[in-house]
Amino acid sequence: MTRVDLRLLAPLVSRPGADYQASLEVARRHCAGPHPEAARHLGLFEDRLRELAPDELEELFRETFAPADQAALADAAGALLDGQNGARRLAALAVLERLLPSLAAARNPFTLLFRALCCLLIAEAVPAGAVALVRSASDSE
Repeated sequence: MTRVDLRLLAPLVSRPGADYQASLEVARRHCAGPHPEAARHLGLFEDRLRELAPDELEELFRETFAPADQAALADAAGALLDGQNGARRLAALAVLERLLPSLAAARNPFTLLFRALCCLLIAEAVPAGAVALVRSASDSE
């Protein structure tokens, strides 16, 4: 499976700016081939945000995430930018997993983004041959 450049997704876990929608589209297109499930979640997220003006999106982010969560997401964005440190990326995954249940319960659009990121971070953490090995083992049962 081809790896996705997670640095393209770092701006999506930060406070949205004027170019947020464009960054989202680039990330979705980048994921489309190698990770269709992540691309699907990003596409759904994109659809949910399409109607929002940039200031409404920034307000949604601010109202969704408490200051401590925003700081944790800033660290997660830094981890996505740091292509050499797998431990930091696993810590980012832990932040996303901690925030995901309350987002899902509230039917918040950021749920879709976090699901996509979790898919990608887990795929990156699993060695390339491990998925084939697990599939092979389960097929033989």
